[in-house]
Amino acid sequence: MDLFPLFLALIGIVALLLLRVPVGFSFAIGALVLCTIYGISITGALTSGLSLITKFALLALPLFAFLGAVMSCSGLARRLIDFIYSIVGRIRGGLGVALVCTNTVFGAISGSASAAVIALGPIFIPQMERKGYPRGHSTAFLIASSVLSLLIPPSGNSIFFGVIAGVSVVLLFAATLVPGLILTILLSIIQVIMARKLPDIEVPPKISFIEQGKEIAQTGKRSFFILLLPLFIIGGIYSGIFTPTEAAAVSVVYAIVISWFIYRVINHVKLWQAGLEAGKAIGAIIVIFFFTYLLVRVLILLQMPNYLLNSMLAISESKVIILVMFNIILLITGMFVDDISALMFAAFVYMPAAKMAGIDPIHFGSIVILNTGMGLITPPVAPLLYLGGMIGDVPLSQYWRPVIYCLLFGYLPTILIVTYVPEVSLALPNFIIAMRG
Repeated sequence: MDLFPLFLALIGIVALLLLRVPVGFSFAIGALVLCTIYGISITGALTSGLSLITKFALLALPLFAFLGAVMSCSGLARRLIDFIYSIVGRIRGGLGVALVCTNTVFGAISGSASAAVIALGPIFIPQMERKGYPRGHSTAFLIASSVLSLLIPPSGNSIFFGVIAGVSVVLLFAATLVPGLILTILLSIIQVIMARKLPDIEVPPKISFIEQGKEIAQTGKRSFFILLLPLFIIGGIYSGIFTPTEAAAVSVVYAIVISWFIYRVINHVKLWQAGLEAGKAIGAIIVIFFFTYLLVRVLILLQMPNYLLNSMLAISESKVIILVMFNIILLITGMFVDDISALMFAAFVYMPAAKMAGIDPIHFGSIVILNTGMGLITPPVAPLLYLGGMIGDVPLSQYWRPVIYCLLFGYLPTILIVTYVPEVSLALPNFIIAMRG
């Protein structure tokens, strides 16, 4: 088969993306061009795509999106911030560390990076600016740490990848939890180191251990029911009480009950607004998902997984080198397309090649989710990079440098650890498998 038209079509798709043509439409055009050139019927891909988007497990995505929107509209995030700040806020750079850690906990509730940026940015950025942090600095750490929402379960990306790749969503949740905590620690260390070079930031005075304990207890009491939510979700899923979809549904009801009846911070108007926001987000994702699937299906029919693996083996048969190549391919994919499209390519095109190379599917899934998350803040596409700039109301020139530091000293070390120490991703899934018998 002549592959030159295929590569020409792929270059054309990249050109359309760089010209800001919507991702779904760019892929749809590419799929139609390839079908015409190679004489492939697109009817089967259309039918399969419709069948895929109606899977019950994918219902968890709009439910968790709605949960994140409820958290944003209700203002419950502020109580969560106060609790975390009471723990880490009295060290130099502590407010920035609180931002990173809040994103970690918020991820265990919403599973959405964009929801984290939208919910936490308007609270943290002005507060950090009042405390002497440059606006670009706080915006950069908001962006860099928002990806933690895609690693800490329940992650929307883990649900999506698990369903379309045919691997256990629960085990994927477990596989990305430890990498997410490692990244939390590294980003917090970067924040503390960079804070030393910010002479104008205010640091709260030290207080006694007893006084701080009282402060933590007080803020913990105010946020008690919110802190129960991630424990409720993760514990229910890992113990097998809930499927991810059931956990999402129950969590939405729980969040509405505590917001409306306990904290009294939401009403029918805000609830309607949350529903609209979640609907818009999921609607866009489904459109991208469907058209991306058309292109991916055509690439599968053209034997792209086999071609990809053969090309890698032609360079080296070493598993170490093959993993390096997969990481590079995943990063490049994430740099040019959104995370949903990148996950589909990984599930349908890269995963078969990874299996043939002897890579564990759960381990590969954690590598994929980490790389696609990194792609969201890596130019040229980088939707979170630009969304964060809009929320922070600062030009890219003021925050790109701290983001680069986070990529080099936070994300890359985490990717290397996850890639070459499989136990980091596999120990918890293996424990869950053993526990369930």
